[in-house]
Amino acid sequence: MVAPGVLILAFVAYQSMKLVRFQRGAFRLPAEVSWVAGGEDFEYHFKEGNELARLRDKEFRRRHMFQLWVLIRPEDGGELLEVGLSTGKASRFKYGDTLQVLYNPKQPRHVVLPGENLWVGLSILGAIGLVVLCAPFLVGL
Repeated sequence: MVAPGVLILAFVAYQSMKLVRFQRGAFRLPAEVSWVAGGEDFEYHFKEGNELARLRDKEFRRRHMFQLWVLIRPEDGGELLEVGLSTGKASRFKYGDTLQVLYNPKQPRHVVLPGENLWVGLSILGAIGLVVLCAPFLVGL
């Protein structure tokens, strides 16, 4: 009966370790916005009104996995990387805008906007896991 709570807490612990590893090696890097959900290609597909065309367009589906895509050039002088971000702040940016992102060279496909608190979601999920874990004991008392 306590297995769901244990699984939730194990997931939170794993994600927390991943986040700590990312933050330890992360540094700020300038990035340029290369795509924003709701941009011109988004409007083009919805004006067309053909849902099948949207579903067949692999690039369109890939783009919509994230709300914001940025181009970054690693400090080691490597080639440009295009990385997707999930953020609630995506609507604040337009194509071509320059912004700062947190980048860890050990995890090149993961960038984060500075100032976003990634611990809030994990804290909420951890609290839910504790409630689920303790509920059978509290109900049995």
